Amino acid sequence: MTLLDRLITAAVVTLLLVSAVHADTYPSRPVTLIVPFAPGGGLDVLARALSPELETRLEQPFVVENKPGAGSAVGTEQVARAVPDGYTLLVTSDSLVTGAAVNKDLRYDPVTDLVPVSAPYQSSYVLVVHPSLGVSTLKELIAKLKAEPGKYNYASSGIGGSPHLSAAYFIQRTGVDIVHVPLKGSSQMVAELLSGRVQIAFLGLSTTSQYIADGSLKALAVTSPERYPQLPDVPTVAEAGVPDFKIVTWSGVFAPKGTPQPIVERLQKEISAIVQRADFAKRTVANGNTPYGSSSAALGDAVTADLALWRAIVKAGNIQAQ
Repeated sequence: MTLLDRLITAAVVTLLLVSAVHADTYPSRPVTLIVPFAPGGGLDVLARALSPELETRLEQPFVVENKPGAGSAVGTEQVARAVPDGYTLLVTSDSLVTGAAVNKDLRYDPVTDLVPVSAPYQSSYVLVVHPSLGVSTLKELIAKLKAEPGKYNYASSGIGGSPHLSAAYFIQRTGVDIVHVPLKGSSQMVAELLSGRVQIAFLGLSTTSQYIADGSLKALAVTSPERYPQLPDVPTVAEAGVPDFKIVTWSGVFAPKGTPQPIVERLQKEISAIVQRADFAKRTVANGNTPYGSSSAALGDAVTADLALWRAIVKAGNIQAQ
């Protein structure tokens, strides 16, 4: 072995030892959970639910900070540029990839600048319509929209968000012509739907369940691969007539690129144990989500696959950030 080979080997061994020591002593001070959205939303609720659980298990404060702005770009970039020591983490959604699919000017790359830790839960959307449309099935909706192109509207939470791109995917797959009405968040989407000023939207179950139950909105299909236990009579979009249509959303915890792998593995192990515990899982399901606690690799695969899907949809629909 040459001197150079010995020096390289020694450097690698030293790096591994340092990483192991970091993992053994981590965390030794408070950890910040950055939520790149305003307080009160689903991700804020998730972060504040995880925070005390992680504090108990790891014996250090986990402090939630909301950093909204530019979609989710402001908070996400802060984490991407943070010191990769495990003390600044990102709690986000698949907006991480939808934003990157639409906005070419982001100053970070969701694949190369962040390390996936775990996806606490998965979810999907319900395709809901206002009862005034007079349709009871997805096939009836598609037929009505094709018979009257450009007459009806669909709501989204803003250009490039998951509800927008989900609807764009639906349009591309079915060939219908409906007008996009971008709004500011799911609350405004629901208000406009209930008023009948817009007629169609892809929304989460937690946002729509009470209105589906009282008949104010009609659920035609869900975008998940299987039916929702909470809506057993509502088919999947694929079952209802659009083959292979599937949209699964997720929440994710990420660390800056370069975070030692033993720290990532420890965080993943703790998050997975928390979200799969019966009482925590029950709360997750009540909010219309499915407990997951994925591996780091599985979350990384989801980021890569979803980014490719959304970029293809954005390109096909000529969707541009505004």
